[in-house]
Amino acid sequence: MSTNVAPIARAGPSTPAESQGLGPLTAPLAPATIGTDPARQYLQFVFDVLRRRRWFVLCFAVLIAGIAAMIVNQIDPLYRAETQLVLDAPQSRSPASGLASLLGGGGGDLFSNETEAAVLTSLNLADRIVKVLNLGNSPFFTGSRSLGVRLGEWRQDLQAHLSLFLPQGYRQYLAPAKAEEPKPPPTGELANRVYETYFRNLTVRAGDRSRVIEIRFIADDPRLAAAVANTLAATYIEDQVTEARRVATRETSWLAGRLQEARTRVDDVMQRLEEFRASAGILDLNGNTAQQRQMVEYNQQLMTAQIRRADLDGRARQLQQLIDGGGRFEDSEIALDAPGIQQLRNQETAAARQLAELATQYREAHPRLQQAQAELDDIHAKIKAEMRRLVAAAANQARLAKDQETALAAKVSELTQELQQQGKSQLTLRLLEADLKTSSTIYETMLNRMREVNAMEGRIDTPLVRVISRAIPPDHPFFPNKPLLVTVAAAVAAMFGVLLAFVLDLLDVGFRNRQQIENLTGLETVASLPWVKPLDQARRLGDMRRILRARTEFAEAVRYIRVSLSLSPDPNRPVRSILVTSAFDGEGKTFTSRALAVTYAVGEKRVITVDCDLRQRLRRRSRQGEADPLPGLAEYLLGAADAGEIFGTDRATGLDHIDCGDTKTLVDAPILLSSERMRNLLHALSTQYDMVILDTPPVKRFPDTLILQQEVDKVLFLIRWAKTPREMALDALKTIIQSGHMNPVVGLTQVDLRHLRRYDYAANVSKHHRETYLPRPEAG
Repeated sequence: MSTNVAPIARAGPSTPAESQGLGPLTAPLAPATIGTDPARQYLQFVFDVLRRRRWFVLCFAVLIAGIAAMIVNQIDPLYRAETQLVLDAPQSRSPASGLASLLGGGGGDLFSNETEAAVLTSLNLADRIVKVLNLGNSPFFTGSRSLGVRLGEWRQDLQAHLSLFLPQGYRQYLAPAKAEEPKPPPTGELANRVYETYFRNLTVRAGDRSRVIEIRFIADDPRLAAAVANTLAATYIEDQVTEARRVATRETSWLAGRLQEARTRVDDVMQRLEEFRASAGILDLNGNTAQQRQMVEYNQQLMTAQIRRADLDGRARQLQQLIDGGGRFEDSEIALDAPGIQQLRNQETAAARQLAELATQYREAHPRLQQAQAELDDIHAKIKAEMRRLVAAAANQARLAKDQETALAAKVSELTQELQQQGKSQLTLRLLEADLKTSSTIYETMLNRMREVNAMEGRIDTPLVRVISRAIPPDHPFFPNKPLLVTVAAAVAAMFGVLLAFVLDLLDVGFRNRQQIENLTGLETVASLPWVKPLDQARRLGDMRRILRARTEFAEAVRYIRVSLSLSPDPNRPVRSILVTSAFDGEGKTFTSRALAVTYAVGEKRVITVDCDLRQRLRRRSRQGEADPLPGLAEYLLGAADAGEIFGTDRATGLDHIDCGDTKTLVDAPILLSSERMRNLLHALSTQYDMVILDTPPVKRFPDTLILQQEVDKVLFLIRWAKTPREMALDALKTIIQSGHMNPVVGLTQVDLRHLRRYDYAANVSKHHRETYLPRPEAG
């Protein structure tokens, strides 16, 4: 169905065709543009592509999802079994207890857990598990589940099912299943593959904040996965007990011998130490020898003597300084401490007081005053004599203190020499004591170790590792998650489908709607002509009126083209000549020209069609169905016929037309079309008829159209829907515009209306509107 919407010319200084290197096609046709919001255009483009390609995206996603489902169904399911161990804390916390660490794994700290996890993943345990469970002959570990093996399994299953339906006598013909012979253990590359599969599917995780160790194993058989996990845990516990027994036996034997040696050494060192003390005369009393105690006592006495001598020397020097300097003896500290001096001072005070009292009563020459003065002088003399005695005594005491100090210093020197002589003996004594202490420590440590080993021997068969959760065969595989994988594959396929939809839409070579033409060229576009199924039959019969009555949508599209081409910007100069062309052959130029002529004739206008395609090498017969064809345009241009001889009439439509004529003798068609004779013919036709329609050859092949377009009012350029390459159509339009015709009208032909609605919103007219606005086809 056509879209009866007025064409909208795009305005702007340039068109998208210019960005493709085609240059400007035409000048702006409108002062403003409608619906040019970039965001809206982008969203509309995205929505249009998704709407047009929705079935492609859906089918692509369903196809990929189906393929993914088939692939997923071929993947062998994997089952995961899990066993949990707990490492109990050891009962002995002694740092020397190595046996407890063997039995308990260290008590649950991070490093011990990681160590036990490393033991569980060791090659020694793996070798035992492979041998115990005979994993070397398992197809999962050897990778021998090839297509041939699977076909053999399917054949056996098929035979088992067929045996249920076959008679008893025919079952003997079925090949019996052969008993599998025991295979030797794998070696070389096969053994490496077994161990690689084992370690790849084994996971041992140690708890960071607990003493729990998880053992997980993955296999294609749930029973095999559970068997490997449980066997590994049991083998690990058994190895711990066996290793503990071996270590205990070896340690007991080793400790028994070393303990006796340590005891013998301790006794020997003690005996040598006592003998050395006795021989060296070193008696240890509270940790000190006799010489050391005497040295301490004499040092103390020497220090006391030195202090006393220094005090006496100071007193003697002080008294001597008083004597030599004429000072008052009675004012010195020594005089104050002496009892005799104190008594004489008291007497001196009393005599001086008495003298002072007499001096107030008597004169200086009085006898009692002189007697008192004489007594005071006598006391002063006694004080001086006492002071001299004290000075002599202090000097004597200083000499005695010095002699005592000298004696004590000599004794201390003697004791120092004796201690130096005993230094070597004390060094030997210290070495012997250190040896005794070391030997005693070693003996005590080994004795404690022996006690611990004896205490742990009773608990060897009860290891501190236990299973808290045994692995059971899982009911469902954990891989593959078929719904999830198929869903993800469908989602990814949908994404790629959307991407491919955009790629296909961008790689579309032809035009799908008028909006695309307007966006790229900025030219006026008219209605799209639907594809008429009996097109070849219609051309043969030439009954265009019947086609227009039977195909209402096609008729309305042709009428819309007629109205659009009849519009003229100058009312005083109506449109009287139209040129119909295209880029290539087969785009419906002749069919459209005849349909357009019929619609003009319905409006009681005189119409004539002129076949200007002089490139044909076969003479066309007239559309009247006459036996002898009329001369055509070629004969007229060559001068072989007059203007009145070339006109013909179509019996079906009653319209006049001029055929191309016999083109065999033509040498240069462009010269004939640009001749004065051709211009006179067109001028005469436009004077005699209301509408002249010229059917011209393709622009991309021949330049004839570029000559004739100078003589017409409108140029109708036809583009075949979804077939004509855009670059070729744009190049042909550019050629027409550069040749002088600035505003060609563009139309789409042979449009598939079922697919057009996917590319053009305006084509989505409901059935109700089509029945309302379109005339019903006439009978006959």
